[in-house]
Formats: sequence, C-alpha cells, structure tokens
Amino acid sequence: MRSKHTGFTLVELLVVIAIIGVLVGLLLPAVQSAREAARRMSCSNNAKQIGLALHNYHSAFNQFPAQRAGTTGFKGFIGTVNPDNNFSNKRRLSMLVGLLPFLEQQPLWDTISNPVTVQFNGTVRTQPWPAMGPVPWTGQYTPTRTVLSPLNCPSDSGPPVTYGTTNYGAVVGDVIRGLGAANPAKEIRRGMFVPTTATRFRDVVDGTGNTIAVAEITNSLGARDLSGGAAYDIGGEINLRPQECADTVDPLRPKFFAPGILLMGYAAPIGKWGDGGRGNRWMDGGGNYSGVNTVLPPNKPSCSYASGDAGDGIWTAGSFHPGGCHIVMGDGSVHFISENIDAGDPSIPAVGTPGWGGSPAGMQSPYGVWGGLGTTNARESVSLPE
Repeated sequence: MRSKHTGFTLVELLVVIAIIGVLVGLLLPAVQSAREAARRMSCSNNAKQIGLALHNYHSAFNQFPAQRAGTTGFKGFIGTVNPDNNFSNKRRLSMLVGLLPFLEQQPLWDTISNPVTVQFNGTVRTQPWPAMGPVPWTGQYTPTRTVLSPLNCPSDSGPPVTYGTTNYGAVVGDVIRGLGAANPAKEIRRGMFVPTTATRFRDVVDGTGNTIAVAEITNSLGARDLSGGAAYDIGGEINLRPQECADTVDPLRPKFFAPGILLMGYAAPIGKWGDGGRGNRWMDGGGNYSGVNTVLPPNKPSCSYASGDAGDGIWTAGSFHPGGCHIVMGDGSVHFISENIDAGDPSIPAVGTPGWGGSPAGMQSPYGVWGGLGTTNARESVSLPE
C-alpha cells in the first residue's frame, strides 16, 4: 500500500507569492493616500481651531491679536527698543502667542505672561526672564523650545531644530515692504495682520469671508526646497520686481531653488538664515518664521529683502499636501487652496509708499484672486474659487 501525500509544488508557491506581491503593490498607494487624507484632515482641524481661537480672542478683547508685537523694554513705546535681548522680546512676538489661552494652552500662557527664573536646561537665573519673555530666539527660554501640536501639521515631519515650530502663518496682505516697521505706513496696511497693528472686524471692509487670516506654511529642511526654504538677503528691490523671486525656481526640479542663484550680482543664502528657517520659531513674528503675504501663489519661492530673515520680503504659503495648502478665512472657515490659483502678474510692483515706489496706494491687488483674498480693504470683487 502506498500513502498519497498532498501539498503545494514549488511552482505553485512561487505563483501564490507573486500574486500576493502584486496585490500588495496595488494596495500600498491606496494606503499611502489614506494616510495623507488622515494627516490632511488633522491639519485642517488644527487650522479650524486657530480660526475659532481668533474669533474667541476678538470676543474677549474686541480686536485680533497683533503680529510682531510685544514688549520693547520701556514703559510705553517711544520709538526705541532696549538692546538687551534678555530684557524684552523687542516687539517680535507672533500673534500665535496671544492665542494660547484659546488653544487650550493656558499653562504655557501663564509661563510667558509672568516673570520666570528657570531656564530650559533646569538652571535658575539670578535675574528672572521678564513677563512676555526675552527675544524669541533665546534658546534657554522654555516656551521658545516648546512644541505645540495645534500649531504643527502632521504632513510636515519638520526639521530637527532648537525651537518649537509652526505650520500656520499670519497673512499680512499683498505687500512686501514695511513688514518690520514699528508703525507701518497707511498705504501698506492691507492685510489682516499688518505688523504691530491691531485689526478689528470693522476694518475688514472686503468681508471676513473674502479675506484670508492665516495660511499654511512648511518648516525649512535646509535642503533648498521651495515651500519651506527661502532665498535670503537677495538685495535689489523685490517690491518693484516680485518676478525676480519667482525666477529662482529650478526649471528641472520645480520644487527646489535653482543652484547657484545670483541676484544683484552675488549668491544668495538658500534654505535657512543661520539656524533659523521658515516656520522654525512659532513665537517669532518675523516674516520668515510666522508670516505670509499673498504675492506669489502657494508652494512658490520665498525671498527676503536686504533686511535679513524677519522683515521685508515675499513670504509664501505652502504645504506638503499635494497641490496646495490650507487657509483660514476671517470668518473662521477653512479651505484648501490650489497652488494653481490665479495670482495675477508678478512683474507688477507691489503697493508701496512714496519713498519706496511701487504701485499706487489703494489700488486693487495686482496679484489676481490670491492677492485680492489677502487684502482687507482694496474693494476687489474676488471670492474663494469653487
């Protein structure tokens, strides 16, 4: 009597393994897409929370929090700032600081709004940090090192940096110059978060549903990537020629800056300014760190003027989501805006003042629907794309 053994042959096993491999290959893109959809939903929820926080802040104080505000080291602002970095924050705080109590971050707000003696490394200072803190690039001040989940989009892994990061920036309008001024000229007060200026609902003449308050930004990886990096200190007058910033894109790799960028005859630093890059300090109200203007469309380059990393420049929105980024409107609603939105003509100068030149004050934004959505009072007939 012979016993008959049943089983798979080697060929049958190889066929089954091949079929499983094909199925896994077909399934992986769907899994990745589902993961990105979940991350995008979480990012949108963070943006919604910021929109609600803005409205709750306005209900409490009858104005929105000011961008690039804070303390100067003197009682009352008298036109000068104390030069000691440990004595005040030199009027460099972002509007995100004021939103902390409305983002369920009351303990952190209590730390910032009161003098504290303990440093990040646990040592105790002889002279306490002042209320509202030192300058936001002080690495030993605990709040500057704190990472807040409501301010970070999970699609952006973020770089290894010293400070807490943000993926949400305050929209200053369609202007380029005057973003570091203590008292910006009236001609360039065109956005929801004009630096050092308190904006109220009544100031948004174009309607809160037609004006962007906050836009998504990406953290700088220091890898010459467009959405997170910037071309710093390029010289020239980009207020008159925004196209120069747009032309820094590598035509062969459109998500990166071109190699060997020469502007005004010399190479511009690309990616980061020292140890600080786009979105790398949530407490810092400088344009590079938490500001956005609606000049170039999302996921296009950012470029600073000769003043470095915090003041004048083109600070562009962007994200690691495919095709665009989230924005928060003045009415608190959240939308996803395509990177292909109409952004007008970047060869037209931005609105300036008589001393800087540029397009005349009060004109409608030269930067299409995107520029019009960034202004509060230019009377453009623009609305969110369908």
